[in-house]
Amino acid sequence: VPVSVEIRTVSSGYPTTEVVPGSVTTVNASDVKISTDASESTRFNFKKPIYLSDKVEYSFVYKKYGDEIKVILHHSSLPYKI
Repeated sequence: VPVSVEIRTVSSGYPTTEVVPGSVTTVNASDVKISTDASESTRFNFKKPIYLSDKVEYSFVYKKYGDEIKVILHHSSLPYKI
């Protein structure tokens, strides 16, 4: 099941329909890491740098196709090790 992510602007605390140019990326089903305890992670890579404006709120919007997977998000102020 492929999963897509896009960056959108936010208005009144909710994502708008305005997608930041170049911010849509999809991970093919064969590259989606699946685990029962969220110990695996799937990396989303953008084709080029995404430039965002200051004083604008943005949201990551995840789209999954089908009911076979659940997206579990992790936020950290520390960057992941590559």
